[in-house]
Amino acid sequence: MPNTTAESTTAESLPKTDTSQNSNAHDEDHSISGSQSSEVEREVASAELSRDSQHGKPSKMNEVFKYIFSVAILSFGIGVIAYVMANKSAVPDAKPKSAAQKIKVENAKPFYGELTRAISGTVVPYREIKIAAQVSGVVNDKSPVLEAGTKVKEEEPLIEIDPQLYEIQLSTAEEELQQAKDQVAEIENEIKGAENLRENTMKEISLVTDEYKRIVAVGTKSEKTQAERSRLVAENSLTTLENNLANLRARKTRMLTSQKVAEQKLNRAKLDKKRTKIVAPIAGMVVREMVQEGDYVRAGDPLLILEDTQKAEIITNLTPTDLVWLKTNSQKPSPKTEGETVNDNLGVPQTTVRITDPDLLQLSSMDNPTDIPHWQGQLVSINGSGQDEATRTTPCRILVEDPVYKLNPDDPNAPKFPLVRGMYVKLKMVIPVSASVGDAEYFRIPSKALSDTGEFLWAVEGSDQDDAATQQKLHKIKVEVVDRSSGGEYAVIRKTNDLKEDFNIIVGPFDEARADLRAKLAKEEKGNLPIFKYEQSPSNN
Repeated sequence: MPNTTAESTTAESLPKTDTSQNSNAHDEDHSISGSQSSEVEREVASAELSRDSQHGKPSKMNEVFKYIFSVAILSFGIGVIAYVMANKSAVPDAKPKSAAQKIKVENAKPFYGELTRAISGTVVPYREIKIAAQVSGVVNDKSPVLEAGTKVKEEEPLIEIDPQLYEIQLSTAEEELQQAKDQVAEIENEIKGAENLRENTMKEISLVTDEYKRIVAVGTKSEKTQAERSRLVAENSLTTLENNLANLRARKTRMLTSQKVAEQKLNRAKLDKKRTKIVAPIAGMVVREMVQEGDYVRAGDPLLILEDTQKAEIITNLTPTDLVWLKTNSQKPSPKTEGETVNDNLGVPQTTVRITDPDLLQLSSMDNPTDIPHWQGQLVSINGSGQDEATRTTPCRILVEDPVYKLNPDDPNAPKFPLVRGMYVKLKMVIPVSASVGDAEYFRIPSKALSDTGEFLWAVEGSDQDDAATQQKLHKIKVEVVDRSSGGEYAVIRKTNDLKEDFNIIVGPFDEARADLRAKLAKEEKGNLPIFKYEQSPSNN
């Protein structure tokens, strides 16, 4: 009986509670479907409670509240959905509208000025001289300035090798030369006497011959024989004299040869004596010195290395892209005149190069000192025979005639900065573009007109007036950028036939989809609707 009474009480209280909750939900949602769902849930809950009661399971108030809370959430969601569906018809249909966009445009302007391309390089010596000993001996004297890093003047004495041996050789050579000269003079005197004797003998032969002719005419036989003998004796004497004279002349030739040899020995001795003193062949800087005072050196031993500082060279590695830019933008060489030879330097055109030291830029008082050239050079040739196999770049030589930069040219005491070996420098190849060459080959455009990759730009053809005679057209034009301004405000592109002079170049971003929609709308309406409205950008001259 107690159980029966509890179940009855629970059953009576449950309908009242469900009825009260259902009434609240009905007031909040004001929806028929929500009420029906509540009734279904209530019947299910009653069936569950009855089933539990039949099996003897006790009721649990928390389970009842769980069901009630779930029913309330479900009813609220259904009510929100019903409200949205009921008010959907009140939202107007959003039809896309297309209007002409306002864009900034500029026209392409012919470019005249300088095309530049930034590269980098390393300073190397223009000329490096390795000085070696030309004679053997002990180093007697070494100049105090002969130290690595010091500068020397041309013909300045640097090293002296012991000259005593070469002074003796010089004296001996002088004596041998004098002896040879004396012998030549002696032979010349003998030749002169022999020639005089020959003349006398020829006179004697002439007299004997005349006497012989007279005796043959009137003399006796014995007289004729004696005259004949005298004539033969005179002729034999002449022959002997001529042979002696020929021998003397041959000896003179040999003596003259000996004299020349003696002269050569003397010259060699003088040269060796002179070579004991080593002087600077050029004005430059000592890179390295390898001997000290008292060292013994042999002919051919290195003494020092001297670097020519009057000029400098820079080695830069040009990529294939750099070479293409250089060759395609350089001015065409003038026709070769008759008898003139042109050195093409393996196809690399000679180009002006501006050289900048990044460290010296810090000393500049300008706000943007990146374009300050400290030195100027000339790209002259390829350094070698072709590309480097490892880097696939082409090493090239840049010659700098004046490698010293003066911070203040007007002040003789201002600091000077030379190009030294191993220095890293920034370079700019410069190609002038003059109006005198004819039609413009380049256009100047704003950098903002280029795509992010710099490969193309957008341009509009036609007027932006509503009553324009022709429909505007949007063109995507592929371009080749050959240079950019230092500040990045404008770019220089190569002239292309796709970019007409009356095209308006779009500067800055625009809505491409909106432009396409506007163009389709104009096509559907078969009229000339402007796709864009132009807002002219201020020109930067």
